[in-house]
Amino acid sequence: MAAATLPAARLYPGARPPATAAHATEYVRLRPGTDIPVIYGMLWHIFKNGWEDKQFIQQRVYGMDDIRKEVEKYTPEEVERITGVPGAQLEKVAKMFATEKPATLIWCMGATQHTVGTANVRAFCIPSLAPGN
Repeated sequence: MAAATLPAARLYPGARPPATAAHATEYVRLRPGTDIPVIYGMLWHIFKNGWEDKQFIQQRVYGMDDIRKEVEKYTPEEVERITGVPGAQLEKVAKMFATEKPATLIWCMGATQHTVGTANVRAFCIPSLAPGN
């Protein structure tokens, strides 16, 4: 099935593109072990552009103000330096993720099998909370 005929945008981040990445709307190549800076970079764009669901966050999310403060450090330039992901591409995928509803983030073993695997899993939940998914 071609990506254009899929019912929803599919983003595939990873260091190496497996066969499933061919079905992605957008493949995002990142340096191994830089998952969290990519997530924080997406959140930087979501917050900067007002793509977050403020009502959802106020009613259902605790600690997003702390996340927002941490994310301020992850400018597009800094994220590109750390991860190798171009700033324009990261903004594109952040917009897709935040504005196309519903959206979800699904991960597999690769992200969990790092020394920071637990931190990755915790970080992966945040992009779904920010836009109210």
